[in-house]
Amino acid sequence: MWSGLTVTVLLLSAAVTPGFSTKYSTGQEFTTTFMTNRLNSLGYQNDTLGLIISAFQPDTSVSVKVLSTGFKRELFLQKEEKASVQLQPSSEQLGTQTPFSTVIIRSSKAISVLSYSNNSRFIETSVLYPVQNHGNKYYVFTQSSQNDLFSEFVIVNTNQTNEVSVSTKVPATTSGSVHEDGDIKVVLSAYESLYIQSDETFNRAQVTTQNPVALLYGCRCTTFQLAKCQQSFEQLPSITAWGTDFIVPPVLDGDGFGYVHVVTDEQQNTVYINDGSNKIIDNDLKLDFNTFSALSIRATYKVMVMFVCTGLHSGQSFKPFNLNIIPVHLFASSYLVYKVPHYNNSLLLVAESSQTDGVLLDDKALPQSVVWKKVADSNYSWADVPLGSESEHSVIQHKSARIGVYSYGILPKHGSYGYPAMSFEDYSELILVREKKTWMGAHKHCQSMQAELVSITSLSMQQKVVDLLGNVTEEGVWIGMRVSLMSGEWYWLSNEPMEYSNWGEGEPSNPFEELCGTIVPKIQRNFPWNNECCYINMPFICHKI
Repeated sequence: MWSGLTVTVLLLSAAVTPGFSTKYSTGQEFTTTFMTNRLNSLGYQNDTLGLIISAFQPDTSVSVKVLSTGFKRELFLQKEEKASVQLQPSSEQLGTQTPFSTVIIRSSKAISVLSYSNNSRFIETSVLYPVQNHGNKYYVFTQSSQNDLFSEFVIVNTNQTNEVSVSTKVPATTSGSVHEDGDIKVVLSAYESLYIQSDETFNRAQVTTQNPVALLYGCRCTTFQLAKCQQSFEQLPSITAWGTDFIVPPVLDGDGFGYVHVVTDEQQNTVYINDGSNKIIDNDLKLDFNTFSALSIRATYKVMVMFVCTGLHSGQSFKPFNLNIIPVHLFASSYLVYKVPHYNNSLLLVAESSQTDGVLLDDKALPQSVVWKKVADSNYSWADVPLGSESEHSVIQHKSARIGVYSYGILPKHGSYGYPAMSFEDYSELILVREKKTWMGAHKHCQSMQAELVSITSLSMQQKVVDLLGNVTEEGVWIGMRVSLMSGEWYWLSNEPMEYSNWGEGEPSNPFEELCGTIVPKIQRNFPWNNECCYINMPFICHKI
């Protein structure tokens, strides 16, 4: 089980891209299913199936429903709270015969969802994309499968009737029927799934639908020489999430074996690679990727890029995994990753080379052991950041830039996982009120806005306040800090601990008369805190959550 699974929150600057949402993995409705596991297909029910759900706003209601079993679960989460929902083994889709094994997750506010299938040695994960980021056109590639097990993918419909056309180019089975030519046309009912299997590898199977759907693909036993045999699945990004610019950082710092798959929907698409080669492709391109250097890939028209880790590293073997590579234009403001206990968990970071100094881990600079490496023929650099195997909470932020983040982990000789970090939006809002009031007047004004004077409890919040103040020239701005008349100690209105500090030199001073906190907008002094008499009129900052 994933008991002890922890959350790592990454807070960065905001970015908005038209079309496909940059918050590609947060939303209010998700649909998925659990593909048939290799061991279960042989008669063993030893897997744990589940969802990890995280909320980003207060008072978030969540419902989880599995159509085939009648399973229902209601959750009520607060901001930055997560919940693990374990599903019944019977929630798994057993081949092509359980078309209504769809799992439906709905929420009152934005959430992220990671699905997992876990046993004592192996784990498989998939970031779920919300319904608003589903698509109606996909191309499917799978690896070979061992032991007479199938290559397969499943189409998951949403809440409407849907016409589906599939061309697999190889014999395929669905709903007990064999389609020798690989051409399948069906009409799906609301929340019905279409499971498609073949004993051959899918090589550019095409799926088109009348209305958007989710699509998961994989194998029950991926074939690579010497690699561990176990289920592999992933939700596939639709064409709306493709892009023209990609940076592919080496997993395992280049000391592993894998390849990169580039897929196009356009004829005569020129792909530029930073190894000096240009390729003109009509379908797809497969690149060996056993290198210590990152790849920079640029295309004339949009493409999908996927990294396949074959499960070999430093003479050891483990379960292979696939990693969807996020196009540069979808680098997002905030990311969420989960660490798996006992695994060697790591982050892969991609940032503009001029911005690498701005990345912080737990309000501190990255460890000196972390080395940024330049990506040839690009403005980007990449770094591999070990997170360890223990349960802990970490925060990564960037002061001003967008970055890409991936999560992966290895359990030597056994399991592995990898996925693009889940992006989300920082829903809190800082408001600078220039009308001057006393500290108590400012406090009441913020409350009238259903907000509170800002509590600066971390370097990340300090940086947001600094960004908000900009060129403000006031001598001081009220913040949500004052002295307790009972204890004489400073405290935040949010009741969070006074662990982070940015007091100016010699401050706080005069504790018997100056009982309220301010931030001083002085760039040369790093926007220090000061204490002032609470009856002075000053502008103030409200924090609306």
